Amino acid sequence: MQDEWRSIGIYDLQLPGILSVSTSWEARDELSIVAVDRVLIVKHDELARLMLSQLPIQGEIFLMDDAAAEVTSGQYWNFWQNNECWGKECQVIDSPPVDAKATLRYHQGIPNGEYEIYAWIPRLNGTIPVSYSLFASGLLMENDAGVSAVEFNNGQGQFVNAQWLFLGTWAIPERFGETVSVAIEMSVPANEDGEAVIDAIALVRK
Repeated sequence: MQDEWRSIGIYDLQLPGILSVSTSWEARDELSIVAVDRVLIVKHDELARLMLSQLPIQGEIFLMDDAAAEVTSGQYWNFWQNNECWGKECQVIDSPPVDAKATLRYHQGIPNGEYEIYAWIPRLNGTIPVSYSLFASGLLMENDAGVSAVEFNNGQGQFVNAQWLFLGTWAIPERFGETVSVAIEMSVPANEDGEAVIDAIALVRK
């Protein structure tokens, strides 16, 4: 297994002081390896806090960002630097001549349960049709309306201000285990006029 950074969450710290991080585990035998190495603490700016505060519901949040997106037809995606994007950068596609997809993965797994899922949409001319699908352990999941691909035939919207776009509610059943790897796939059809963006995706556990 390759070394990697794993997120342990985003925390809103209101008071100054000494910050410590601890870990613990149950009894293990000689075949169960536990590795504890460095901890990296990154301060988010006020824009990130503002974006998260605009989520319409409260709950445990699992966030994915386009910085790690896997895209098809990559020559038609462009990075866009703008303060309205999560991390001040996102990816935009404009009237592609071929079908295109962008996939965001949460490899380390999320707990089973019911989730509301939102996509952060910066201000743009979002008129091209898009659809979103959720995969759990590689399996295509239906939302609470029995739909596996949520379609926005009129696009992501033409907003005056950036905002969260509600994609739907999905339940990840216990049969997947305590945690499950998930992916969100956004599809864009060919030969449609307009823009679409892939930026942050928030999965909020209810």
